[in-house]
Order: sequence, then structure tokens, then C-alpha cells
Amino acid sequence: LAGLTMVVIIFGAYPIVNFIPLSAFAGIMFYAAHNLVEYRSILTGLAALLPESMRDALHLDYKIPRMEVLIMLTVTVVILVFDLAIAVCAGVLIAVFVYVWDSSARVVVEREPSDNGESVTYNISGPLFFATAQNFIEIFSLEEIELDPEDVIIMLEGAEVHDSSGMFALKRLHDRFV
Repeated sequence: LAGLTMVVIIFGAYPIVNFIPLSAFAGIMFYAAHNLVEYRSILTGLAALLPESMRDALHLDYKIPRMEVLIMLTVTVVILVFDLAIAVCAGVLIAVFVYVWDSSARVVVEREPSDNGESVTYNISGPLFFATAQNFIEIFSLEEIELDPEDVIIMLEGAEVHDSSGMFALKRLHDRFV
């Protein structure tokens, strides 16, 4: 219904719309923006930026990660300074870097030797992609691999291989054991 109304206004009523002052449209937009904002969420977002001791003293509960609040503030400032398209690109780029940073610490390798000592099992969990591939390879030092028994089992049940860098890291790991 809203789309149909806009089509009628754009194609049919544009001569009438041209007589409406631009300041009236700006006022309507400000009113709509005012009604869209949940002011309680602003307090929750700002509480995420405070140190934990201060949040506890003020009895503020927040469930928003700090980096998400910083992304929202950055997008808001970039919208005000530049425009929406640049702000969206900046927000997406920051979110990508935050994801890469967080994911790089989530690769976990657990070593489990067998009871008889004839084999060892490596349980790998976490994302394997361009940002985690080098650290993943460095977990398996050549000194430790030389001490491993002949039979080595690599379990990838908890691993998520996202791109070719993750596959190449697994291939390099295979080459180290062979």
C-alpha cells in the first residue's frame, strides 16, 4: 500500500507536491525519525561503553557487545559527516575486521594420546580461513610433531573450513606429518 501511494504521488501528483515547502517534508522526516527511535536502547548501548565497575554501581544491565556499539556510533557519525552509502561501507568493513579478529582466537586444538601410546588424536574446532590459517599451522610445531607416534588422527568435527586458505592450511599440516 505504501509503495502504491508513492507511485501515485511520484507519477500523478507531482505538480501538487512541488507546491509543498521543503521544510514541511523535513519536519515530517524529523517527526518520523523521532518516533522510530527507542530511547531505552540508546541507554543500553551507552552502558556497554562504560567500565564494568561503573555499570554495576549504576545498576545498568547491557547485552550489546562493545564493538557493536562502536560500529553503530561510527556509522552514525559517518552518516552525519558524509552520506549513507559511505557509512554503510564503513560499518561493514569494521564489522568484517571485528569478525576476523574474534575468529582468530577461536581455533582450538586438543591433543589426546591413546592409552597405549601408539597413536595420538588432534581434535580441531573453530573456523579455518585466511585469518586463522597461519596461527593454525604454528600450533603444530615441528618439535612436537617429531615426538608424536606413527599414527596421528586429525578430527575435524568441530572445524569449519571457510575458504581455500583453510584447505591449504590443512594440506600443509598433512605435509608436516608425512
